Amino acid sequence: MMKTGLKQLLKGLTVALLAAPLAAGLLAGHQVQAAEPTPAPGTAQPGITQPVLLTKLGFTEEQPVGPVDPAQPWQGAANQKVVPNVHFNVYDITADYWAQAKAGAFAGSDGKATDTVSSKAVNAHYQAVPAGLTPVADGTTDAQGQITFNLNTRNDAGKQPVYLFVEDDQGAGTAGYQKAANFVLSLPVGEKTADGQYPTAYVYPKNVATATYDLHFRKVDAVSNTFLGGATFVIKNGKLFAHVIEAKENTVTGFSTEAVEVEWVEDAKLATKFVSSEKDGEFGFTAHAESRLAGVLHGLKPQGAYTYQEITAPAGYQLDGKEKDVKEDAAALDVPNQPQGILPHTGGAGIIVFVIGGAALLTVGGLAYYKRRQA
Repeated sequence: MMKTGLKQLLKGLTVALLAAPLAAGLLAGHQVQAAEPTPAPGTAQPGITQPVLLTKLGFTEEQPVGPVDPAQPWQGAANQKVVPNVHFNVYDITADYWAQAKAGAFAGSDGKATDTVSSKAVNAHYQAVPAGLTPVADGTTDAQGQITFNLNTRNDAGKQPVYLFVEDDQGAGTAGYQKAANFVLSLPVGEKTADGQYPTAYVYPKNVATATYDLHFRKVDAVSNTFLGGATFVIKNGKLFAHVIEAKENTVTGFSTEAVEVEWVEDAKLATKFVSSEKDGEFGFTAHAESRLAGVLHGLKPQGAYTYQEITAPAGYQLDGKEKDVKEDAAALDVPNQPQGILPHTGGAGIIVFVIGGAALLTVGGLAYYKRRQA
């Protein structure tokens, strides 16, 4: 039974999972023999290597998703956020995998050898990279949260290649997210096409947001430092405007630590208006870490650079319509407004009377001094 189980170790695993706590595709495919030497790692060679398209998903909370077939693009991915700038290393663990398999490390839940390995056992075992291995490929996800690896489908030892995908801290995209668990994939996935090439294999590791970030402001009187309500602002990320998707009438008054869904848009007409609170002068928003959905940027980058611009001043105060730089920070930033000059009451003479009177006194005094000098 043990011999039969080893023979069938990879045969039964044809479906990749994307479910907590597993990050993505596991093992898939069937036995192949190396007919010729393997190419250099990462070098695309039709019929010998297979492209593996990794799409990095980002969730604001834990969401089980699966099963996902690595031989087919997952239709549900189109409606999911993706995370750019996440770095992955890929290790060839073929020798270690087969040694562990022979030792029964991947047996079924009952501890006995079976015709299929336990995918849970495989992934649990490889949450640490085997000692002495170096990556055969690495890369960072692009603006669409994707990266393609061209990996060998043939092994000089006559074994089906098995690869370990590991997310690390080299990319900036991991900030604010829990790293995906390591996951294992065996190649090839699927059958060769009519032109003798292997089709693209698909994997979908995911990250779950672990933090929120703030753009937090407080409107104050520049003289008395008292809070001011009713000032209106737009917030920008370069040339893009913050748009709070569920904001009523596209307006957000005050500030809350509860995360809202913010996208960054080019159309100024979609810019959300942020209004300072009458109670404490506060305005701004809280959001999860950056991600993209259908090419549109969402969320906030920790210590990211942004600008704010006042478009309506509180009654009785001067409008400062200039764009001001600000960084994401948990502390509230005071935004002062200068009071307008003192104006005369309606129908009154105002300060003009005092100006004329003062000028007259100076004139009279000057004439008196001149006459004395002449006397």
